Amino acid sequence: FSGAIFDTFLAFSLSKGLLNEDFVSGTWAVVRNLANLGLIFAVLYFAIATIFEVGGVQLKKAVANVIIVALLINFSFFFTRVVIDVTNTIGFYFYTMAANAGGVTASTQAEKHLSSTKVGDVTEYRISVGIMKGINPQSLMKKETFNEWNEKKSDESVLFVVFLLAAIVNLVAAFVLFSAAFLFLGRILAFVFLIIASPLAFAAWALPTGGGGFHSKWWKQLLDQGLVAPIFLFFIYVIIQMGSIGGGYFVTDITSISFVDFLVVVVLKAALIIAALMLALNTAKDLSGKAGSLTAKWAGGAMV
Repeated sequence: FSGAIFDTFLAFSLSKGLLNEDFVSGTWAVVRNLANLGLIFAVLYFAIATIFEVGGVQLKKAVANVIIVALLINFSFFFTRVVIDVTNTIGFYFYTMAANAGGVTASTQAEKHLSSTKVGDVTEYRISVGIMKGINPQSLMKKETFNEWNEKKSDESVLFVVFLLAAIVNLVAAFVLFSAAFLFLGRILAFVFLIIASPLAFAAWALPTGGGGFHSKWWKQLLDQGLVAPIFLFFIYVIIQMGSIGGGYFVTDITSISFVDFLVVVVLKAALIIAALMLALNTAKDLSGKAGSLTAKWAGGAMV
């Protein structure tokens, strides 16, 4: 369940569907008009201040700055979408790389009768399947595992530990994927408000100290939210590659190693991948700022 939510929200975050809705451009236009109205009042103030020689205002310089700001305000939607689209394109590259590494491309999903639906303009890949293949908690509950336990005449407490470990691994993996899903939902919502607020951000640039730092905070939030997808999906690509390790110490064939060694190998490999997932999630959460913290709380509350 958490894997399906993660896959859908991830694809939704990379798509242009919500950002192309009329309410986004319509609300941006309202804010833009308000910002332009503010510029008109600014020009009037500069003109009156020049006439009465108040505040040492240089009219030509002030008008030139207003013209530059006006251009930035009226093209703020375009500039914001460029940043979003560029970072999403980089993120989509790692998205397809992770899908290929995990063997969950559109063609393989069709062969396994897994739906390959479109979320907006993005094909939804089962990235969670690729991740869980590396963790593979099901290997702890295979028939071969039970047979090996039976042959060793181990007591029931060992079998209980096996099932307990499998349950813990599944729960932790589900929590991480669920949290990441809501992190990406928060990302796309943050983009909506960043687009709407973009005229004010560019208008604040012309004010002393950037309008109380609003301009610099807006830019930082836009860049950080944009980088969430490429950085997180790069981690996912590496994690899926890590999960494909099957030789050397990470032999998971119970017939070739002892029962205890098998348990240690499976749990160690799952722990490494989950630790890497937690690192990816925390890195993305740090980048996403307040939006990431808020959605992480939602995810935690939903899991409870």
